[in-house]
Amino acid sequence: VGGRAWAYRAPVTLDLCHRHLERVSTDARYLPILREYLSRVRLLRHLRHLVPVARLCATLCARYGQAAMTVAEARAVRIGDVLRGPGGEELASGFAAFRVAWEGLRDDLPSLIPAAVAGFLGKVLAAPPEEYGLGGGAAGFGALGDDTPLTFFLPDQTREGVCAVALLVALARVQNHFLDAHRENLRSRYGAHVDQTPTPLAQLGPGEAD
Repeated sequence: VGGRAWAYRAPVTLDLCHRHLERVSTDARYLPILREYLSRVRLLRHLRHLVPVARLCATLCARYGQAAMTVAEARAVRIGDVLRGPGGEELASGFAAFRVAWEGLRDDLPSLIPAAVAGFLGKVLAAPPEEYGLGGGAAGFGALGDDTPLTFFLPDQTREGVCAVALLVALARVQNHFLDAHRENLRSRYGAHVDQTPTPLAQLGPGEAD
């Protein structure tokens, strides 16, 4: 029985399944959600970081945003200092998620957040300071590590904290664009009788939020 079961995992069988999936995924009659997902998979894979990144920014704002610190003092605090300090272990996974999402999406930020609809955020991303590391490559703050200043992760409208705002907005836009495309597909197939009520993120379970 074991041999027969494993036969379904033979390379030739997997190749046939892959070719069948490619064929039906290009046909508008089949698998509309999967087709939409495959067209955006590179961006959508970063959605699992939305909750930990948002939680990290909120925690840092609560911990440091209320402190009587000047911008210069906050900029002097490095992520390595935070991780080695009290509660650093709890923040490690959040910083790791931020780093992965940032490195995966930073070159897409200008297209995800156009200046015409994003106000100050789009304008900053259209011509970012060199140290923000948004020009491609890993220059400046773009190479996140222990030496990255804390202010990079504290949402702000005028300084390097704009990067944290941009990442959160971009992740939300990736999610919303996918949901909007899915709802539009449902409307085209089933008419206007489609529930358009969004589910608040706070009501999602752990598995759904990821």
